[in-house]
Amino acid sequence: MKNKYLVGIFVLLLFSVYACQKPVEQSTTKFPALDVDKEKVVEKIAVAEPKEPTLKIISPKEGELIKGSKVTIELKAENFPDDVILPSPDRIVTDPATGLDYVLGEIIIGFVNGTDLATATTIIQSIGGFVIGADPSLNQYQVIVGNKTIAELRQIIGMLAQNPNVEYAVPNNASITTEQVKEGEGHFHVWLDSDKKVTADNIVTFENVVSGKHNIVAELVKSDHSSLSPKVTQSITINVESDYVPKAEAPQQDASEFTVEADDNGFYPSTLKAKIGDKVRINFKFRDNSIYFAGLDIKGPFPDIKYKLKSEQPITAEFTMKEETKITSWWPASGVKKATLTVEVAK
Repeated sequence: MKNKYLVGIFVLLLFSVYACQKPVEQSTTKFPALDVDKEKVVEKIAVAEPKEPTLKIISPKEGELIKGSKVTIELKAENFPDDVILPSPDRIVTDPATGLDYVLGEIIIGFVNGTDLATATTIIQSIGGFVIGADPSLNQYQVIVGNKTIAELRQIIGMLAQNPNVEYAVPNNASITTEQVKEGEGHFHVWLDSDKKVTADNIVTFENVVSGKHNIVAELVKSDHSSLSPKVTQSITINVESDYVPKAEAPQQDASEFTVEADDNGFYPSTLKAKIGDKVRINFKFRDNSIYFAGLDIKGPFPDIKYKLKSEQPITAEFTMKEETKITSWWPASGVKKATLTVEVAK
């Protein structure tokens, strides 16, 4: 009897255990265990991102009307990077033809839009070069080709110019200073139209500004005058009512001479006047900071002007006025028309 009683208790316990396990099984099916690869589980750590350098034109404001011939610009720069390095003096050479200084054995190559990395690499390797710096957003590469002289560099550049994938190739221009670059320091390049000032002060003044619309461009640069990557710039347009009138030069008889500024947005001024039969002479000045890196082409009744950034200017074009004349600007790589300069017939 006692044994039967014990067996009954044992059976009852088994039943209880089984009954208790059922909800656990149901709970498991509702919330299945995740099949997680433990090696792929990465702890997320919040890291403060380094702040990008910024530049603001505090005054004047966009579209502001300035009364007077003096334009004062106030700038504010923040978070200037601390990894600025100048080329060592022993790597600087002077081009006897131009008197400009260059980094020994370095060239800057710009590739046509759409050129893939493999093609660019093959071209660079074909001249025995390797990349030491790049701005992929511009398809631009800083390439070293050994201790080549300026003459040898120009031969290499001539070879590259024959390649349809190369937009441009130039020696790497250098700016030398006897002072060491201090961390976190730089300066400003400021343009009012084509007039440029270089300063470490945040207040810049341009004088003898004529009436009309003017473009202000400011860039934060390194101590060696090179641009940051990416460039840190800001531009605004202002209007000026000025009492300054530049002294007019007496034009040659039966000749009309003008100075016209150009960038990707237009010609300044955009309309000229000349008499039929006049010899028209236009001195083109280019606003580098508002021009696409590949330069700007000017087409008219004269040989095409193919301006490259930082090239010598002004560039003069001449023609004889026969009728109303249209002069146009174009992007070299894409053939996109940018602006029109009209020479009207003066009555």
